[in-house]
Amino acid sequence: MIDFELYDGWTELPSKWKESIRDYSVSFPQPFPAVVLPGAASALSLMDRGLFKILLRASIDTGHSPREIYEGVLQCYLSLGYPRAIEGMKILRSVFKSAGIEVGYAAGIAHDNYEQYGDELFRKVHGDKHILILDTIESASPEIREWIVKEAYGKVLSREGLDWRKRELINLSSMLSERVPDQVISHIKGSINVGVSISNIEMLFRFLEIWNEKTHTDFARKALERFK
Repeated sequence: MIDFELYDGWTELPSKWKESIRDYSVSFPQPFPAVVLPGAASALSLMDRGLFKILLRASIDTGHSPREIYEGVLQCYLSLGYPRAIEGMKILRSVFKSAGIEVGYAAGIAHDNYEQYGDELFRKVHGDKHILILDTIESASPEIREWIVKEAYGKVLSREGLDWRKRELINLSSMLSERVPDQVISHIKGSINVGVSISNIEMLFRFLEIWNEKTHTDFARKALERFK
């Protein structure tokens, strides 16, 4: 059991959040490790530095490797932009330092053909809708379509260190907190396509509703219903 009282900043969180996070970790010990890192992405989206820091520490204490946490925060630049990703990395560095964890990873990749690997991963995540999605993006901006395949899916999401299921839940959590309905639906389907169970997505939404507006988690739940 995690002793949240030992976490720096815990006492500053709203009382209702503290009670709900603690109750969730006790009542649902099995899914809790799977939701804390995506939860951290949600907190970064909202720029709640205190909550973000606590969920990063909880990610360490629930068995995530430093590399997994690093990769999870790193990929947030795709959905949250460089400013918040940089802030997130600065906070992560301080959390690692306080935990005695060495930070910094080589920029090595598992491949050098970003377009090929990006296209393969995009197909895996989005399934039979991948062509429709890319056509829709291209109709808005051919450059963004190219960058999504090469940069997002080929260069970032194809990196080693964090599996696709965890990456998709991070994407989903970010989009929920960013309040982008179409992207929430897309990443619900993407999560299912890469092997995340509907019950695990439900448990993620249950966790995210602790600090997100109820209208956003309610929308996500209704969107999930269509995939059952």
